[in-house]
Amino acid sequence: MNIKMTSNFSWTKLLKFITHDKRFGSLVGKEIGEGIVEATKRKIKSNEVTPKTSPRTLELRRNRKHPKSIGGNTTLYDTGKLLNSIKLSATEQAGDYNFLRGLRPIEMVGYGASHQFGKDGMKKREFISVPKTQEQVSQKLMSLMSRAWKKRMAK
Repeated sequence: MNIKMTSNFSWTKLLKFITHDKRFGSLVGKEIGEGIVEATKRKIKSNEVTPKTSPRTLELRRNRKHPKSIGGNTTLYDTGKLLNSIKLSATEQAGDYNFLRGLRPIEMVGYGASHQFGKDGMKKREFISVPKTQEQVSQKLMSLMSRAWKKRMAK
């Protein structure tokens, strides 16, 4: 018994799907964005952010009456405001640089960017953390796309 299988593949349709279909942007946002949010929060809570908080700042935290410090000696985790504000945006990002429709950016309180990039007199503390290597993320996306392809072929 001979089985012959053919497939027509359209690069144009793929490009249109990637750039115009919200499902793809949502998938990328879910697989990558949520992982970044969780890894970043873990990094802050486990005090892996460098440079560490200065002893003088830690002393000021301990002596402050209000708001109380809940983070102890943990860098970037004093009151929890920054940590609790890190999340995926509720709405997709519009703009010329965002070619993936449906993609929701990561957002946080304004001073988070000052710490991340060392602006406004803040020490540069690159706390945003990517949890997986690029290859692992690619494999996960390929697996999801392959699963979707197989479901489509089964019809």
